[in-house]
Amino acid sequence: MTMGFFVLAVALIADGAFLRAGKDVPVPQKVEHVAPEYPEVARQVVPFVVGIVVLDVGTNEQGKVVDIKVVRGAPILAGAAVEAAKKWTYAPTITEGVARRVAMAEVVELFPDEGSRADYFLDMLKSRKEPPAYRLLALDRLKSATGKKQEKLQALLVKLSKDEADESVRAAAQKVLQGEAK
Repeated sequence: MTMGFFVLAVALIADGAFLRAGKDVPVPQKVEHVAPEYPEVARQVVPFVVGIVVLDVGTNEQGKVVDIKVVRGAPILAGAAVEAAKKWTYAPTITEGVARRVAMAEVVELFPDEGSRADYFLDMLKSRKEPPAYRLLALDRLKSATGKKQEKLQALLVKLSKDEADESVRAAAQKVLQGEAK
């Protein structure tokens, strides 16, 4: 997964035996990804539960997932995210000729449909209560918005590019708008 400008500051996995991807070593390439299954029980709640689960994932020297901690996310969704992450594998991280244990943040999306996904990220981008890193993630994830969601995104970007208090969010909104003007 590429997160570009999106960086999460999370605590190192408890025993400290992991190097931090993106800080101590490059982010390893995921070679096997299993998508999470949206839990049916989350659909039975009114309104149904959707969102992201942020995991701190630790891999061993062979790139197998050996440790997972939930950093953020609804408990009703977290189990599905963890179950999927247990099946992921990464390319081994080699530094100075030695295979290393690596920890990294992974963002797992759990939505029953594209409409609820777009609504969630629009709300996240709009919310000044969200940390800027999550708002920037939302902006990144909204690149695929279409139709009415794209129209809502455009209106929000115009507003953010003018009135947003956080400089990083304002600059990102301006950059997206400038890119579309070309």
